Amino acid sequence: QNPPPMGVDPELYHKNPPPMGVDPKLYYQNPPPMGVDPKLYYQNPPPMGVDPELYYKNPPPMGVDPELYYKNPPPMGVDPKLYYQNPPPMGADPKLYHQNPPPMGADPKLYHQNPPPMGADPKLYHQ
Repeated sequence: QNPPPMGVDPELYHKNPPPMGVDPKLYYQNPPPMGVDPKLYYQNPPPMGVDPELYYKNPPPMGVDPELYYKNPPPMGVDPKLYYQNPPPMGADPKLYHQNPPPMGADPKLYHQNPPPMGADPKLYHQ
């Protein structure tokens, strides 16, 4: 049997050995949650307040705030960065809003539900 590293409880070390390649002190002081790969957990820890299982199964895209991503996920098929940087107004279709943004001052919901004819002023058309 391997002796436990300095500062690690020998009984704990032998009853519940840390996985290969994981620092035993770290493993016992801050154990990974059940079902989470310890190596992954220590190499790329989830941000505070974020569910580790969710974080590893469905990681937020680079540059997207994880807390925001899980509390208010973007709809399927919508670019998360765009969704958070320029959120669609209430009731507007997020996909349409970013694929075909309404002109300044036009009501996004009306603009997409009943688009103005080519060449018509969208602001005037819906008034």
